[in-house]
Amino acid sequence: MPKEDFLKQLQSDYIATFQEKMTAIKGAFTARQWVTLAQIFHKLAGSGATYSMPEITEISREIETYLQSCQTPSMAFLEESISTLDKIFKCREKGESFDLSHVDFIKGRR
Repeated sequence: MPKEDFLKQLQSDYIATFQEKMTAIKGAFTARQWVTLAQIFHKLAGSGATYSMPEITEISREIETYLQSCQTPSMAFLEESISTLDKIFKCREKGESFDLSHVDFIKGRR
């Protein structure tokens, strides 16, 4: 199997886990389990890089760093971040990438 086909199959298998990942994220968010949420985003940052999905890596790192740096996270910020991640997942499920350049909390840190 050519390397490109192998990567596409790995990406497809990874994409198939997105709904499960969103369920875990939303559960930790609802329960306000910030350490667990940061751990989930840490894993996503790494796996996004592994599967050549840089937008997942970048947003996940931003959220993880944010959660680690504050005592009381902003619910609005987290809701926006999780919503953006969900949009990224939906784009990837359709075989599209997602441009983070228009996402305010990412754009301001570039």
